[in-house]
Amino acid sequence: MIQLILIFIWMMAAFIGLAFLEVTVEGDQAGGEGTKGWRRSIFGYRIKEYHFWLWFVVVPLFVFSPLVVLGFDLRTFGTLAIAYLIGGVVEDFTYFLANPHYGLSKWNRTDAKWMPWFRWGILEVPQFYVRNAAASAVVFILFIWR
Repeated sequence: MIQLILIFIWMMAAFIGLAFLEVTVEGDQAGGEGTKGWRRSIFGYRIKEYHFWLWFVVVPLFVFSPLVVLGFDLRTFGTLAIAYLIGGVVEDFTYFLANPHYGLSKWNRTDAKWMPWFRWGILEVPQFYVRNAAASAVVFILFIWR
């Protein structure tokens, strides 16, 4: 189990690094607005080609690469799936903390219009934070908690 925890921590460090990379790439044009390529609206999200290749191809290939070396194991798969889901949240929040052009003050539905938000009273949270946390709990129950 300690190996799975170490893999998870390693992945979180990678997602934090990815946040700094995205700050460098996007700069003052958050949400990938300044990137080249196509743009689509999918389930309320404004997806850019850059983010499609990053989040749906490159990042999963890296995150799930231990399965290639270690072989398929349900607990390892579950840990990596949770790392992918929680890592996306960690990366996004770190992006706002690290971006001097955007910052935490613009972590809200008015300024970050490229993703849908939930609002409970004064609390605003990107929808995918809630979705990813719920999906992580399900993955934990199904693949890790025995």
